[in-house]
Amino acid sequence: MNERTWLEQVESRGFDKWMTEVLIVDAQRTHFAGDFPSGFAFLEGGFVDLGFGLLGLTDERLDAVRRAFVGRGVAVVGTDFRIRNLGPGRSVVVPADGTELATLPGHWRRGVFVVNGNKYSWVGKASPAASLPGFVVGEYRDAGDGWVLAGEASATPASEKAPPGPRQNA
Repeated sequence: MNERTWLEQVESRGFDKWMTEVLIVDAQRTHFAGDFPSGFAFLEGGFVDLGFGLLGLTDERLDAVRRAFVGRGVAVVGTDFRIRNLGPGRSVVVPADGTELATLPGHWRRGVFVVNGNKYSWVGKASPAASLPGFVVGEYRDAGDGWVLAGEASATPASEKAPPGPRQNA
């Protein structure tokens, strides 16, 4: 595959270090498109903030996760998939292919929040969205690492729904 990653495109444009880092960090605020494997449908919606910085990772590991996401993709622990940013506001969930240079921690969903229209459809328990207007606890139900709108489909973690086969380890 000769397709250049978003990381390669950003780094080739000659931006200074500060601007390069801004583009890498901002990529985690995105929109996921395409078909979703079982356990990833909670990412579907208008706006997704992956909240990597809310996961308690060391600076080194956080940088590795962010760069992997805008590069070949970051492996999702317990699954055969990776999440990958293709460019501004465009991300996908695709099969892992072994080129991933980092793996998300098992609690990665805790940092994610997803906005669909004027409602949050997923609010990770480490996400600041739980303190924002529009999040009314009584309208949501506990889904493990986060909350989903009451009445929404199950948000069972991907690691619990993934088909049998090789799995990425943390």
